[in-house]
Amino acid sequence: MIKNTKSTSKVFLLSAAAFLAGCTTTNTTKGSSPQRELEPLTPSVILPSLPAVTTPVTRTEPIQQSATPTRHYRFTVDVLSPQKTLEEAATRLLQAEATTLPSSAIGTGMFRLQITAQQRLQQGSQPRLVGKLMKTQQQADYAISFVLTGVTGTPLTQGSITVSAPPKETVYPAPPIQENQLDSNLAQMAIQKILPQVLPHIKAASWQTRVFGTVNPQHVSLPIGQESGLQLGDILETATLPLAKLQVVSFEQPVNNSQYSKAILRLMVGQLPAPGKFLVPQR
Repeated sequence: MIKNTKSTSKVFLLSAAAFLAGCTTTNTTKGSSPQRELEPLTPSVILPSLPAVTTPVTRTEPIQQSATPTRHYRFTVDVLSPQKTLEEAATRLLQAEATTLPSSAIGTGMFRLQITAQQRLQQGSQPRLVGKLMKTQQQADYAISFVLTGVTGTPLTQGSITVSAPPKETVYPAPPIQENQLDSNLAQMAIQKILPQVLPHIKAASWQTRVFGTVNPQHVSLPIGQESGLQLGDILETATLPLAKLQVVSFEQPVNNSQYSKAILRLMVGQLPAPGKFLVPQR
C-alpha cells in the first residue's frame, strides 16, 4: 500500500510539471536566470457589454417666487360701543384671535362692530323689613345687541344676546341699576357669546386695507403694520382700476397713543393711490 501511494504522487507531480512547461516559454539571457512568462489567455466566452452608468446631475435653477407669498393677514375691525367695558372686552378678545385685529383708529378697519346694551331690571325678592329699612334683591339682565358691517356699510350679520348680573341686595325702593355698572366680567361674557356669530363672516371675506396717507410722491402709509402679518417685500395692488402696485419697504414704529406700527409702501407700477383707496395682496 505504501508503494502505490508514492507512485501515485510521483505521477501527479510529473503531470503538473508537464502542464506548466506547455504553458510557458523559457527566455534565457546571458548572465541572467531563465524567466517564465505567462501566455495571454483568450476567453472563450464573450460577456455582453454593460450599459454606461451615468451620475445624475442636480441642476440648481433660480426659483421664481412671488414677492408676496401665500400668507394670512389679520382682518382689522373697528369696535364701537357706548359701553366702555363692552368696547374694552371686544378689543381684548379680537386681539387674542389669530385672524382679527382691532383697528388703531375708527374708520380704518375692514369691518365695524357696533355693540349696545339695554338694561332690563328684575325684582329678585319681595321687600322685607330689616331694622328701619326695607330691603330687597335686584337682578339686572342686559340685552346686548350687535351689528357687523363691511367696508360698504352693508350689515353682514346682527343679533342680540342676554347676560344676567348676579342678584344684589339693596334698599327698597331701590334706584334702577345704571348701564355703566355693567362690570368687566359681564362684558367679557357678552363678547364671548357674540364673537362666534361674527367671526365666520369676517373670515369668509377677502383681505384688504386702505391707504392711510401720502408720505411723498413715491410712498404711501397704511394704518396697519407688522402686527397684521405684513412683511418687508410684500406687494399690494389697488383693488380697482387704474392698477397700481406697491411694495412694503419699511415700518414706522408706534407713536403717541397708537399701538400699531404703520407700513410704508413704495410705488412700483402705476400712479400713487390716494388715501382711502383699497389695496389687496398681489394677484
